[in-house]
Amino acid sequence: MSSPHEDQAVLQRELEYPEQLYSGFAQQHFAKPAVRALREHMVRRVLEISGAGRFSRVLSLGCGIGDTELLLAPPGR
Repeated sequence: MSSPHEDQAVLQRELEYPEQLYSGFAQQHFAKPAVRALREHMVRRVLEISGAGRFSRVLSLGCGIGDTELLLAPPGR
């Protein structure tokens, strides 16, 4: 069984993670050329394998900052 002090430390760590992630780290990471190239490759593969086209719909699971969905959007317009 954990102590109240340990529980508080875990809670603090869990609260700090998204604050750090979404205060600039994620944007800097996802803007890196290699990460952008990987996302573009993934989107091309999704479109190729799924056959998604102009009238297709994509369900977003709401994970991340929406970069993949933004890349998927233009072919569907």
